[in-house]
Amino acid sequence: MVRFRISSIFLALFSWTHGALSAEVVRVVSKDVMLEARQPQAAVGSDGTIYITFAYRENFYCSASTNGGKSYGVPVSVGQIRRLRLGYRKGPRIAASSAVVVITAMGRAAEILAWRSADRGKTWQGPTSVTDAPDVSKQGYHAMAAGRDGQLFCVWLDQRGQIRNHNRIFGAGSNDSGKTWSEDRLIYESPDGFVCPCCQPTVAYDADGAICVLWRNNLDGCRDFYLTISNDGGKTFGKSVKQGLGSWKLKVCPMDGGGLAVIAPGKTATVWQRQNQIFRVDAGTNEEQLIGPGVLPWGVGTKQGAYFVWVTKRNNNLWLMSPAASKPTKLALRANDPMIAASPSGDGPVVAVWEAGPRGSRTVFAAVVADNNDWERP
Repeated sequence: MVRFRISSIFLALFSWTHGALSAEVVRVVSKDVMLEARQPQAAVGSDGTIYITFAYRENFYCSASTNGGKSYGVPVSVGQIRRLRLGYRKGPRIAASSAVVVITAMGRAAEILAWRSADRGKTWQGPTSVTDAPDVSKQGYHAMAAGRDGQLFCVWLDQRGQIRNHNRIFGAGSNDSGKTWSEDRLIYESPDGFVCPCCQPTVAYDADGAICVLWRNNLDGCRDFYLTISNDGGKTFGKSVKQGLGSWKLKVCPMDGGGLAVIAPGKTATVWQRQNQIFRVDAGTNEEQLIGPGVLPWGVGTKQGAYFVWVTKRNNNLWLMSPAASKPTKLALRANDPMIAASPSGDGPVVAVWEAGPRGSRTVFAAVVADNNDWERP
């Protein structure tokens, strides 16, 4: 049972100084409001509004902050899906641009559905089908990103016409803020038959509208990351480029997707783990930069540079690496499945969100870790 008792709530666990910004860890959902909240994802609108989606059993919600992440409103019910795919980076995804917010989710039918809000998350319409066929993504791994002008692009592991766990990378786009979606398009197919089957892909736009897609491959027995870019709105994609010089020979899936930060047109930074070590690769070079030990990395690009979050291991220390930092900052003592988000323009707040707590009472935390001093709310 879900109970809504208060209009907004936060719990400051601790704070630190980040430049001129004092950041606080905030409890987004109180146990008095919801018994459990899982697999959070965040998006930042062009006006600086922070949106966080999360799930409770087969239902998923959206909570918004209009005060820079100091507090979050009562969770608004978005939708319900039978046997909602949840856990290990599976769950609803969210993207925002201007006043429009879109959330996607997957369930037993193995299709991606989208819900849309045109009033900053107050009310929701949907669902609309993103995939043009059911039963195409049984694992439930997908990602979504927003461009500056209302474009959206969704990518997923697709199994259509294949045997179990033999996935390819597919995608679909929207040019009207999620009202309608294009036909499904094949982005990548491994010559060895399938990409890594349990690592979520990642997608991001650059300022010129190019679409960047990152995934963990399965090629010659190695589970390495590859990046491809589309310059025509997702109709075609260029050559897939391996990230880093090293390789990871592995017979099983590590269940750990990577992160993608688009800093400027043609300037990307990818982050991913190999053998429990976090690496970074910048566009134009395949030289690996070892960040440190850890798993479950995520990244986002801003005008200031790339921000990355990860955990030492599941249910363990959460770390943040900022653009100007020489070493990471510890954000929390126990966290799972962190992610970090910024607006499509690269301005405004940068927010990290994660799941924490014991089974049965897990909940969602957030921290605004940076802001652009030149940015002003419209």
